[in-house]
Amino acid sequence: MAALFEEAAKGSFELAEGELIGGVQERRRLVLEEEDEALLLRRFLSELLYWYDVDRFFTTGIRVISASGKRLEAEAEGRRVEHGPLPKIPMKAVTYHNLTARQEESGEWVATVVFDV
Repeated sequence: MAALFEEAAKGSFELAEGELIGGVQERRRLVLEEEDEALLLRRFLSELLYWYDVDRFFTTGIRVISASGKRLEAEAEGRRVEHGPLPKIPMKAVTYHNLTARQEESGEWVATVVFDV
């Protein structure tokens, strides 16, 4: 499950256009709880997007410390840019539309996440 969250974060920020210039390197800790895996994934991605929109924090890496069906603890690495441009992220929100996260018989986790752009 940890890999699912790390890859989802990586994928969402790979959509960014432009270069990350300057800023202050930061690490942030994130502890979230939700009713199930899909809602936890949505909330996790929404939190990263919130940091981008409000704090001007651009996530460059995620390390999941622990993940269970209802709880996630992770550390984000990135840059907070007080002044100047940030790479543009085309998404506005993480939606509930078709939201799924499940473990396959093989043990691999798969998810569907739809972004509002």
